[in-house]
Amino acid sequence: MMRCQRRADLGGRRGLGATRMTIIALVVLRTAYAALIGAVLGVVMGGIITGRMDALPPVDFMIGVGILSVIAPLVSTLPPAVYAAHRDPVGVLRTP
Repeated sequence: MMRCQRRADLGGRRGLGATRMTIIALVVLRTAYAALIGAVLGVVMGGIITGRMDALPPVDFMIGVGILSVIAPLVSTLPPAVYAAHRDPVGVLRTP
C-alpha cells in the first residue's frame, strides 16, 4: 500500500516538535505560493489575449479577479490544515 507522502511529511514535522500553528502555516503557504503563481499567470495571459481581441476588461476587474483567485484557495485550505495540525503524529506515521 502507498502512503500519502504529504501526510507523512506533516506527521514527521509534528513528531519532531513543530507546533500546530507551524503546520497550519506550512499548508497555507504551500497553497498560497501555487495560487499566487496561477493568479498572476492567469491575469497576465488573460489580459494579453483579451487585449489582442480589443476586449480588454477594466484594470480594477482584472486585479479583483486576481485577488479572489488567491483568497478562494487560501480559505478553502484552512479546514484541512487545521485537521492536519490536530492529528496524532504517531498515528499518522503508523498509517500505511
